[in-house]
Amino acid sequence: MNKNENQENLGQLEEKTYQPYKIGVDCRMWRETGVGRYVRNIVRKISEYDNTNQYYLFLLEKDLGFVDLPENFIKVKADVRWHTLKEQLTLPFLFKKYDLDLLFVPHFNVPILYPGKYVAAIHDLTILKIKTGRATTLPYPLYLIKRIAFKFNVFNTLHRGKAIFTVSDFVRKDLIDTFKLKRSVQKIKIVPCAASDNFTPVPNEKAREIVGKYDIPLEEKYIFYVGNAHPHKNLESLVSAFNIMSEKHDSLNLVLGGKKEFFYSRLERETELKYPHLVSRIFFPGFIEDEDLPSLYSSASVAVIPSLYEGFGIQVLEAFAC
Repeated sequence: MNKNENQENLGQLEEKTYQPYKIGVDCRMWRETGVGRYVRNIVRKISEYDNTNQYYLFLLEKDLGFVDLPENFIKVKADVRWHTLKEQLTLPFLFKKYDLDLLFVPHFNVPILYPGKYVAAIHDLTILKIKTGRATTLPYPLYLIKRIAFKFNVFNTLHRGKAIFTVSDFVRKDLIDTFKLKRSVQKIKIVPCAASDNFTPVPNEKAREIVGKYDIPLEEKYIFYVGNAHPHKNLESLVSAFNIMSEKHDSLNLVLGGKKEFFYSRLERETELKYPHLVSRIFFPGFIEDEDLPSLYSSASVAVIPSLYEGFGIQVLEAFAC
């Protein structure tokens, strides 16, 4: 048998014996910001390179119609909200049903009872590092219980996971110091985030058209923040600083972009009460679509990230890219 025939037979043998891996991905935050964008980008990138292994995407029912991927990506309804008792009691059985070779959970909250192999991503330890009653909608005693549950869950994930991904060296060191890790250190891998390819400078005319869609005045300059309004994001201090700046810069506005949930609604209410003279200069456009963000970055005079604590802060890279 010559060399070419031997290589051909080996290739046929590999084709016959190879069994695709069955990989589960917890995608229940698919349309959320933060972790949602993280898992969307990872799954879509994998789909460009891997058409062999089988991926089971566990999704909320409302998100099933928003996922269009190759046929080796199988959508599974997992209509269970995160950080709930139901998540802990029902998801392990749903994951187990598909006999997965590996489960990827893009956040810390791996169901404690899940017996299979998994890898997870831990983005930060905010809830442990920023202790404030204003950071929750729960009664304060329940909030303290939640912090204890968070710490236990992260501890469990760290020790049982086959690998743990962090988004920065800062988070890796934070995990090691907080949980006094020794034997588990080697399995914590730093995998930094990156701005998506669509974050590039947008020509002024096109950018102005998008900015106008969010009812932001086109004739005036603005400072831009995008993200949630949880207390550790420090937006109250940003508004206070803007109040001081506004006295010298009367043509400068502040745009705070993010989904209108409890914390944003509270911030908007409190801003109107404390700084009524700034109502016409501070804008709360609500959720900004991913495809529109480059235009708002490109048109801004300044992008600001005033957080007290961040695992990574991808807005910095997005702003640089634009």
